[in-house]
Amino acid sequence: MPVAILKSFQFLSLIIITIFAVTSQKATAQKSTVDSIQSSLANFQTIINDTSINRMAGDARSLLQKNKINDVLAKDFNSMEDYLFRTSLASRKSLLQYYVPAVHLIKEQPGINPKIKAVALNQLAYLYSAEQDYDIVAPLYEEALTLIKNTTGENDSDYADILINQASFYSDIGEPAKAVHNYLEGIEIQKKTIGENNVNYAGSLNSLALLYTNSNEYTKALPLFEKSITIYNLLIGDQDPVYADAINNLAMMYESTGSYTKALQLYLQVLEIDKKTVNKDTRDKAAGFSNIANVYEDMGEYEKALPLYLQALSQLEKDPGRESPDYATALDNLGYLYEDMDLLERAFSCYKQALNIRKKIFGVDNPDFAGSLNNIANIYKKQNNYNQAILYYRQAAEILKKTYTENNT
Repeated sequence: MPVAILKSFQFLSLIIITIFAVTSQKATAQKSTVDSIQSSLANFQTIINDTSINRMAGDARSLLQKNKINDVLAKDFNSMEDYLFRTSLASRKSLLQYYVPAVHLIKEQPGINPKIKAVALNQLAYLYSAEQDYDIVAPLYEEALTLIKNTTGENDSDYADILINQASFYSDIGEPAKAVHNYLEGIEIQKKTIGENNVNYAGSLNSLALLYTNSNEYTKALPLFEKSITIYNLLIGDQDPVYADAINNLAMMYESTGSYTKALQLYLQVLEIDKKTVNKDTRDKAAGFSNIANVYEDMGEYEKALPLYLQALSQLEKDPGRESPDYATALDNLGYLYEDMDLLERAFSCYKQALNIRKKIFGVDNPDFAGSLNNIANIYKKQNNYNQAILYYRQAAEILKKTYTENNT
């Protein structure tokens, strides 16, 4: 055999071996992903007593067993995540354990509709955002938007949904200008695609109103709240958890403007709806107690506020647990009340626990950790322990200065 032909044959053989190796690696990786999803689905069927989940999980498992990774399976994955998130039938931790590999499988499958992939990325981003895992969120939203834009263009209801969710993310990370821009753009698209007589449209109005509330733009917020609540009342009634969320946001606006009686009336209405809601997320229950307690504290009725803050803390101890950002925030709320009541030792204890939790979760170079240092410094100051107060104030200031510099360079 001539040397040139031999070399060509050897090169061709090398290519074939490489392709086979890569294909084999992909097959092994996909099997591992499928096994992980199957395990989560089986777990849901075992521990969740719900007909819809049992059916959806069963359908998905059947398709996986037949290796039918297609649009139908991808839609099943998305529908199940959405249902579990909305109903709180599964913890967010177990939801991530299921949905991360599911989205990976959807993304890697070339034949699946790009819009279905975009919906999956959007839902995963929202789930990570709910867990405050913000570093992962931004690229997921951008990838989802690009998929829709390249498939059907921007005048699409799914594109609007992603913009709205991304707006919520921008609001969470302290970029209100970007959030407002996204909300307004998304709402305009929704008007054209799904119309104004729609719960998703109402939800977008309510979210924008809440953002305006947080920016002290109350005259812009109030008509949006009123319009969204009117739509909700018409479409789903006044006993639905979604309606409760809407009036809860309006209550927050009233509280911010000092209209405590109106705020309290709405918060109590929310609490009554929550009592009737099956599988209400413990964090939402805790927020309900805290909101009412906040109003009582603002009104100077500390004895009414105290048991409500303790109930909120008790709820969060169950889920997400004592070592979570939510639990630390609840400790802060209780500490603020004790501080108002001049029970400084109790306040100090709450702030110290919150500090330790945040140190364990975020480390010491974090604005939330700095906030805890500041709270402790305030107690030392009130106790006339100025040396310790200055020490803690300086530590907090250094952390905030460092994080501000890193975020603006």
